[in-house]
Amino acid sequence: MTKRRSIGERLNRAKSLEVKQEVARDWAADWEREQKTLITQLEQAVKTDDYDQLCIVTGQLKAVTEKRFNALANVIDKVSGIGNE
Repeated sequence: MTKRRSIGERLNRAKSLEVKQEVARDWAADWEREQKTLITQLEQAVKTDDYDQLCIVTGQLKAVTEKRFNALANVIDKVSGIGNE
């Protein structure tokens, strides 16, 4: 299994603005898919009254949200040219 590169690493490797924008759009789409999947899991846990699963998925949702929001400013800077060397 290959290690997935961080968004910062992927943006640093992208040479053109167009590629950086594509990388950022893909990253955002992945974020959306991951959030929606976790929300669906939360809904299922509510329907089945599964408290343990609610706790697990809520923790996962918090971790994903925190990780992505922490990277968001960096992504904006790099795509806008502010974070480019």
